[in-house]
Amino acid sequence: MSRRAAAAALLIGLAALGAVPRDSPAAIPTPLANADGWAAQPPGRERDRILERWLSYGALPELMWVLRRGPEELGPVETELVERAIDRTPPARPDLRRRLLARLAALDLRRARKRYGAMAGVVAEAPLAPRASAFRIGVLAPIGGPYSDYATALDAGVEVALEPEGAASLPAEVRVWDTGDDDPPRTIAALDSAVQRAGVLVGELLSAPTEIAAAAARVYGTPLVSPTATDERIGAMGPRVYQIGPSGYQRGERLARAMSLGGRRVGLLTSTASNPAFAQGFADAALAAGADVVSRATYAPGAPSFRAEAHDLTTRKVEVLFWDGEPGEADALLRQLAHDRASMRIGGGGALAPEAHHAEMHFLLEGVQYVAEEWTLPPGLRSTLDSASSARTGSPASPVFVRGWLAGRAIRAALDAGALAPEEIAAELAKRRIPGGFLESHGFLEPGIPGLELPVYTISRGKSVAVEE
Repeated sequence: MSRRAAAAALLIGLAALGAVPRDSPAAIPTPLANADGWAAQPPGRERDRILERWLSYGALPELMWVLRRGPEELGPVETELVERAIDRTPPARPDLRRRLLARLAALDLRRARKRYGAMAGVVAEAPLAPRASAFRIGVLAPIGGPYSDYATALDAGVEVALEPEGAASLPAEVRVWDTGDDDPPRTIAALDSAVQRAGVLVGELLSAPTEIAAAAARVYGTPLVSPTATDERIGAMGPRVYQIGPSGYQRGERLARAMSLGGRRVGLLTSTASNPAFAQGFADAALAAGADVVSRATYAPGAPSFRAEAHDLTTRKVEVLFWDGEPGEADALLRQLAHDRASMRIGGGGALAPEAHHAEMHFLLEGVQYVAEEWTLPPGLRSTLDSASSARTGSPASPVFVRGWLAGRAIRAALDAGALAPEEIAAELAKRRIPGGFLESHGFLEPGIPGLELPVYTISRGKSVAVEE
């Protein structure tokens, strides 16, 4: 029988032996779906014989997809799967080959040494988590507590984005690891488990647990995508740590462009609790536009008075003030500036939005400009994501859902580009870094969505009016 005829016979045999559940029926070729289904069955002579026959025809991506399953499911046939995957891994993919060799060594060290003795040095430098699968995405989030709804939205956004887009896409499994509510030991336990099984991590929601995750990612070589952490220094913690925007830096740049700062005297006044990247982006864009930054100052959160700050701003003849803090602090600052008859244009973030203030403050907010906290999506995409989110969470797409979707979209692009190991996913994500300066050095990913906007508003008569860029 010819090789082609044998292959055809095997495909028919697999189909006849029974189709099995798939992660995504539209995306997986029937022979692969059936082989994977048999891999999910309890180990046994018949099952292993069928899989061993399929091994002769499975392509490398297909072998790696089946190998997302662990030893508790694969049983003895795991060794055969790993060996065949090694044989089909070209030298140009050293990271994938290293992981497979490490996995084989963990299964049968004597066999690994006998077959690949020349690779002993590579095996000795093996990764710490050889079974981490590129087709398993680990979401790190608190399942219970006050942030559980955000965790649900994040998970849903990632899942929607990872749905295969065509016949060439293989499904990816999304699994949530519970990091607990402000519980560092639980966060560490979740990470210990997640890095062993997942080829890429998404999370956490807050900065402190995300910093722990970034440290673990650095040790294990696992790429981490931070979707919502406000401390943007996290992106500089390792070469495989990435962030989803908009960054505070991007928001500052956008606000500065909208305020036309060329030739102006600019001052910066921010709370020590605010995101320093926001002010940095504004200042860098102001300087690039030809402005003169004549004042930089901070204040403690909850400051009851801004008398000294207002005096300094007027003494330095500030014409445009960038401010960032809490709404109550804005009220105190605006009252002080009005009391001192100080005249300057003011810009900042969402804490200046009129809905954050009592109506009696609106006349002091007249002409103030602020930049949105999140992207504005094109109408068609917004409608699509609202429908997808409603189907999974019961609510339209929230900012956390959208950020999860953007993270999942970047990972899906890496998988569709052929990434089969954590290091290969990281390399594909690195290609999506926004080039240049702060954004590149802090791992922010280019969203790549036509029509995505970061709106700026001017307050007029207590209403927010969008500013054209």
